[in-house]
Amino acid sequence: MKRSGRTRTTVLRGLSATILILLMAFGGVQTWAAAVSQLMIAGLLFLWCWRMNNRSGWRLKGTALDAPVWLFVALAGVSTYFSIYPYASLLALAKVLACVAAYYLAVNGLDSRRRMLFYIVMIAAGTSLSLLGIGQSFFHLNNSWWVNPQQMSATFVNHNHFAGFLEMAMALALGFLLGLGREDVNSAFELKQWRFLLACALVVMITAFLMSQSRGGWGSFALAALCGCAVLIRRRRVPSWTLWAFVGGLLFFVLFLGLGEDRVAYRLHTLEVGEESTLTTGRMEIVRHSLPIVRDHPWTGTGIGTFRWAFPRYRPPGLSVTFHYVHNDYLQIATETGLLAVPIMLWGIIVILRRSFGRQKGEHRLPEMTRLGAGVGMLSLMLHGLVDFNFHIPANMLVFACLAGTLECDTVRRGTFASPVGRGT
Repeated sequence: MKRSGRTRTTVLRGLSATILILLMAFGGVQTWAAAVSQLMIAGLLFLWCWRMNNRSGWRLKGTALDAPVWLFVALAGVSTYFSIYPYASLLALAKVLACVAAYYLAVNGLDSRRRMLFYIVMIAAGTSLSLLGIGQSFFHLNNSWWVNPQQMSATFVNHNHFAGFLEMAMALALGFLLGLGREDVNSAFELKQWRFLLACALVVMITAFLMSQSRGGWGSFALAALCGCAVLIRRRRVPSWTLWAFVGGLLFFVLFLGLGEDRVAYRLHTLEVGEESTLTTGRMEIVRHSLPIVRDHPWTGTGIGTFRWAFPRYRPPGLSVTFHYVHNDYLQIATETGLLAVPIMLWGIIVILRRSFGRQKGEHRLPEMTRLGAGVGMLSLMLHGLVDFNFHIPANMLVFACLAGTLECDTVRRGTFASPVGRGT
């Protein structure tokens, strides 16, 4: 048991360290950062397999995502074989395999308690990056890598991808705040401490989330949170007036910012007018002219990771903005791996939503709420993928894969979370 506990702790530390490195390395968008993370995941997988091989009676856990995951891997492999640029496809395939490995490490290597600790690490990371971003905005700390100095990005290059990570971290913090009870900690005073820290973390992350000025992130998180609120009302975890209060607060927020003159209000105004209209038109054009790529390569696509090399042939005349991504993750995957990827993606999405929004019999409140929080965060990122390319950012990809893996962890029993830095093996 002690050896098993050490192995699970190693998996927790390895996954957390890999994600933190990617977060600090501009989200892992540079080739060297992605390569380092892949080597770390490969080393962690080897270590875990070696230790598990010495245990008798051990077997790999099966999950509802096994079929869509391996079908997509196979499709990505086929598209790599027929790729218009095999080198780029091999790099993209390596990223996919690293996320698949991280998913299975989370499924098989994390128990109930370490699942909670992983969530805490993600919340702490989101809070820390938010504080850094606020410092960069107000105290003129170095932010030379930001695409737009007026849009908070913290360690990310693009503000939309920073917002994508915060969507998952905020949802986890909300789940913890709603689920943590007296039976999960050692004393009533400790419960107050945890609730105070979680509330502070939420305030910091929400502030940074608004200052990121990611319109896609705002809309995606609001819709995902609305779905989570509806689930809570259906389970009678919160009163029904909570839903109307949420909707009213959201409308008030939009109205208030719509009448305001600050940077956040300006971003709302650019939905219709302003400097961003050219960029928005460019995104619509790139989506429209990406469809012929799917028509010409319906079965295997152009090769995973090759959109930037395939698109120039279909680029419309007069498009002044250069795009390396479609700004729609699902359409880009279809252009690169073919139409068969669409039903596979839908299959995976349905499985994730059923696993996170469904209710397990006899489940304690804390794991129920944190699982719902993870589901809200993943749903928000999936919705955000309709207007951006967060799933092509290694840090966000890896966090999403690990969260999906934690949904398959064993159900947490009452009191398992108690003293997260002290008890447990």
